[in-house]
Amino acid sequence: MSDVEMSDTTEGEGFRLSRVIDAHKSDVKCLASTSAGVIISGGRDETVKFWSKRGGEFSETLAFPQPKGLAVNSVAYYESPEGWRVFAGRKDGSIAVYGSGSSEPLSVLTQHSSNVCCLYVDEKNHILLSGSWDNNIIIWPIREIGSPEFPVLLLNGHKLSVWALCAIESNPGYYLSGSADKTVKLWHNDNEVRTYTGLVFVFLALTDKIYVNNCRTNFCRIFFFSFLSVIISCCRKTVPVFLAR
Repeated sequence: MSDVEMSDTTEGEGFRLSRVIDAHKSDVKCLASTSAGVIISGGRDETVKFWSKRGGEFSETLAFPQPKGLAVNSVAYYESPEGWRVFAGRKDGSIAVYGSGSSEPLSVLTQHSSNVCCLYVDEKNHILLSGSWDNNIIIWPIREIGSPEFPVLLLNGHKLSVWALCAIESNPGYYLSGSADKTVKLWHNDNEVRTYTGLVFVFLALTDKIYVNNCRTNFCRIFFFSFLSVIISCCRKTVPVFLAR
């Protein structure tokens, strides 16, 4: 893999606020979206909700309540010709897996020992990445989840909670992770390739680059790769929706 190019920017991307959705009874902790424009939210109120746009407004179309005390701190969405999956990372370290046609989890993954605070789906390579307060990253083969036995890949190298994850879809087996230990790590499978210094809260994946968002400074660091995703944001009990100008 060629060297990674980085630069810093303070430039805005020209987004404007479209609407605010009154979504949860407590903090909105995480968001995902589908190719059809459906927004998926998870909250401290122990629910995962789907929001579809109808008549110019977003309305709740599906909800997955969680057991008492299990706040949802991360969500990720996967779709394929065989159907969709939603992954809900929970406070106790479990990941609930939901699919079309059932209101109950298809599987509950329990390999993490503490809060699952970030999830990332690589649809091209059919894998799920999870990061936790247990300092670990796990790579899951989505198509094999639900089988009696299936392999997982453990990435261990951070000294504190893993807050952000990204897969480099054009280069299978390469991943980025950001942690409370103020490092960003580039991985190839379960091997550390390089470590960068910086406090990272989220990776925003855009065409040909990855924005690393640091909420405590006024700039974003850019890693140049090549893949595409979506930017949405969350705060408090509402879901703000932004549109590109």
